[in-house]
Parts: sequence; structure tokens; C-alpha cells
Amino acid sequence: MSHVFISYSHKDTEMMKIIRERLEDDGLIVWTDENLNWGTPSWVKSVEGAIRNASAMVVLLSPDSNASTWVDREISMAELLKIPIFPILIRGEDAESIPLRLVNYQYIRYDANDFSEKLKQLKANLKRTRTQAVAQAQAAETRSSATLRELADELQSDYAEDRILAIQEMVRMNNKRAVPYLISALENETRSKHVIIALIQALNVFKDERAIDALAAHLGNDDHLKYTDKISDYARRALMAIGTPEAEAKLGANMPE
Repeated sequence: MSHVFISYSHKDTEMMKIIRERLEDDGLIVWTDENLNWGTPSWVKSVEGAIRNASAMVVLLSPDSNASTWVDREISMAELLKIPIFPILIRGEDAESIPLRLVNYQYIRYDANDFSEKLKQLKANLKRTRTQAVAQAQAAETRSSATLRELADELQSDYAEDRILAIQEMVRMNNKRAVPYLISALENETRSKHVIIALIQALNVFKDERAIDALAAHLGNDDHLKYTDKISDYARRALMAIGTPEAEAKLGANMPE
């Protein structure tokens, strides 16, 4: 059954427990990494799987979550998979707690007088997204899955939306055989900044060292969409996720003097 994924800084664990309990009191199924060994390969695999199967993501905003690389990666994956994101500001001021990529999202404040009322509305939205996610999963089971080759062909579509949908489906398939197709598409994509960002986010999810050169080629790309980071920032995060000496060398070579 679809669950709500809570993204948070471990420095906000106590607040996470409070929010989780209030969501669960209303019958929502909530997933957190509280009982996992943080930073281990099994933790990474569990977090990725939990995001893939989530119907929504609640992000707990604070100065520490804004500075967290892992929270940023979790948000990236949710955005790529079109999972609805619902921010809650739990600590700090807007300027220090809200990442640029979420400034256009409506959020609720934990310290606001009307928090309980806003939380009630949030719960209703989370239940609605769960219903929608279950219906979509059932519909997916009744149709034939596109083969990887067919999705690769969609990456050549004249329409950016078709290319983005193909990228998202490749991520959902979680098959590393998609990586060469994604790399080739990134190397040849010149038509859409939206598609470039989606490709980089997908390669961030796969963390495959074969993508290092294609990602490094965008470290100087200062293009961006409204309310998003520069493309170079997405590329930097993807290389950091790969984390090999070669990836780190590429990052070091592109650091400003």
C-alpha cells in the first residue's frame, strides 16, 4: 500500500516523530528511516525503494534539512517521479530553511496558530494522493509495460514532455541497462532545459560512473528554470552521488579559483 515518505534532517528526529505520530493518528501509513543504519548501502537502497513506492513526500524544513545533501537528493527523486511534495516549516526562518527548489511550494508552519487546521487539510491531501497512487498502480498492472528499447526510442521524440515521461519510466524500471541510453540522450539534448535537468536527475538516481563525463560537461552550464537551481548545480550533485575518485576529480577541476 502507498505510504507517505518523510524527508528530514536527523538533527530534527524528535520533531519528525511528532509529525509522524500526528499523521498516523489519522490512519496514514508513514515511512521514515529511523530504524535503519544511516549511510550504509542497505539504507540507501531502502530509501530509494521507499521513495519509488511513496504516494507523497512530506519535507520537514529547517536550516539543517536545507543544508542536507540527502534531503536534497530525496527531493530530486520525488520531483523526477512526480511524487507530490508537501513542506512543513518546523524550525528557522524562511530564508535559511527553505531551499530554492521549494520556494514556489505552499508550506505550513509548525509554530503558526492555525497549524492544527492546516495539518488537517494536509492529511486530507495526503489521503487523496494515496487514493490516486493506488488507482495508478492498478492501471499500470493492466497494461503492457514498455520495453527499454521502446522507451529509448521515446527519448528521440520531438516533444519534450514525451522525452521526460520516458526518462521517468526508465527510473521507475530501476534497470541499469537504461544508463547508456540516458547518457547518450544527455550528450545530445540541446532543445529543452527541462529535459536536461530530468536526465541529470535520473543519472543522479542511478549513480553510475559511466555518466561522469556527460555530467561533467554541464558543470559550467548556468542555465536554469524559474525557481530551480542552475543546471550546473544538478550536475554537481549527481557527480557527488557517484562519489568515485574520477567524479571527485571532475568536481575539483571545475571549482572556481
